[in-house]
Amino acid sequence: KSEPIAATIHYGAYIPDKKRVDVRYLWWLLRSNTFRDLLDQYVPGGIKTELKAKRLSPIPVPIPSLHEQKRVLARIEQLAAKIEAVLCFRHEAIEEADALVRAGSRRFFEKREGVEETVKLSEVSRRITKGESPEWQGFSYVDSGPVFVRSQNVLWGKIDITQPTRIPEAFHQKLLRSQLHVSDVLINLVGASIGRSCVVPDNIGDANVNQAVAVISPDPGRLDSNYLMHFLISAPTQGIIHGGKVETARPNISLGDLRDLNLPVPPLDEQRQIVKYLDGLTVQVERLKRLQTEAAAKLDALLPSLLNEAFKGEL
Repeated sequence: KSEPIAATIHYGAYIPDKKRVDVRYLWWLLRSNTFRDLLDQYVPGGIKTELKAKRLSPIPVPIPSLHEQKRVLARIEQLAAKIEAVLCFRHEAIEEADALVRAGSRRFFEKREGVEETVKLSEVSRRITKGESPEWQGFSYVDSGPVFVRSQNVLWGKIDITQPTRIPEAFHQKLLRSQLHVSDVLINLVGASIGRSCVVPDNIGDANVNQAVAVISPDPGRLDSNYLMHFLISAPTQGIIHGGKVETARPNISLGDLRDLNLPVPPLDEQRQIVKYLDGLTVQVERLKRLQTEAAAKLDALLPSLLNEAFKGEL
């Protein structure tokens, strides 16, 4: 049986008539696609409009007997609890996958007194610098020109320039010190993404960075770029970066902090073996996370389907 929502209006809220409807039944109903369809049918603009009380009150909704409501409720809440439990398991699996990568990085980069010597990053780098904002120099962004890498483009172990910001060639040439070269290592210096790092790929073309991104050019005879990137995003180094950042309006690390950063520098062959191991581990973990995320998405889709069956009387 369908009838107008059994409720009275009190300061803009709905107070169900408890003799006719269980408040939990109504709560699940209002979350369902069944109710969304009713909104599209009875309210001009559907769910995209402002849902004022006077627009909701006349909408006819399915209200079975209280006995049937309680039966349906028990079934919904039983199945919803099972879905939530499996979702929690999936999220825990993703967190455990991330922990595998952190554990792998600790194996190579956690400081072990007396086991190996460390050197300052400045000793094994040809350049540690950063860029500037074009606005400081009177330039604006353009549709065609060198790629301008900002902190949002520098992710964990990879760069995202699928929708690149571009700068005038004149500004790019003015900032010679921060022009990017293949195999440079980038790291974010400020804000919420502080510490994210990646290696400049060989297909980037002409590119530069702003003041929020540091550019490190490793000495190729002593330091592998991917080894440095893995070191920078490793759990031990992130602890140093976040533990020593300056607490201002925007937390930051300085170029000086980077230059003074101590890191183990084994022979290049060993560095590349470490990179191969960590890259392989990352690929496996990303595959596992992708499978878990896909499974979680399917579980998320189960609840709307469950509610749809429930309010059609098919549960």
